Amino acid sequence: MFTIIRRHLWTKLDKCEWQTVMCSNGVIACWHPPKQFPYEHSRPFNIKKALMEKENFLNRKGDETFGTNGPDDLALREIFYTEMQEWRPIYREKRLYRAKVDDELKPILSNPPNLPGLEGRASDEKDDKLPK
Repeated sequence: MFTIIRRHLWTKLDKCEWQTVMCSNGVIACWHPPKQFPYEHSRPFNIKKALMEKENFLNRKGDETFGTNGPDDLALREIFYTEMQEWRPIYREKRLYRAKVDDELKPILSNPPNLPGLEGRASDEKDDKLPK
C-alpha cells in the first residue's frame, strides 16, 4: 500500500515545474520558474482614482485619525494585535516615578536659590533694600 502511494506522489512531483538539486559539495540548488498570470483574471487599473486617493491621503492631517493625544487603548490593540492590558500604565511605575520626582524637587523647593540683591530678604519686607 505504501509503495503505491509513494509511486503516485512521485509521479505528481515529476510534473512540477520547479526543480531541486543537491550538488556534490552539499549545496542545495532550487529553480522556480515564474508562473504566468492568466490575462482573464486581471483587471484594468484606474490611475486617476489612485492619484486622487494619494492626494487625499497626503493632504489629510494626522490629528484627524487619532486626535491630538494619539490612538487610544482600543485602537492600539487593533493596530498591533495585542491585549489591551499592554497599553495601560502600570500603577506601581507611576507611583515610583511620582515619588522620584517629589524627592528631586524637595531640595529645590525648601532651599530657594540666592539671587543677587535678595540675600536675607523676607517676603514681607519692602523694596527699599534692593540696589538701584
